[in-house]
Amino acid sequence: MMSAKIYTKKEELLNLIKILDENQIDGVVKLIYNNNNGIGSTLDVEFDFNLNGRLVTVRANVTDESNW
Repeated sequence: MMSAKIYTKKEELLNLIKILDENQIDGVVKLIYNNNNGIGSTLDVEFDFNLNGRLVTVRANVTDESNW
């Protein structure tokens, strides 16, 4: 089993909750954490969404370079 650590701030978690609330997401989401550039990290969230009767995967930015 693989494990990973993600370091986050309250601001990131609140932004994540805001995105989930705005899109009425109650199910499981995927968090994509990227800390490979040596300057700062980014955090995205992916979730399934019904768009005009079609199931799509949405990827939304939680934290980007502007938050460094």
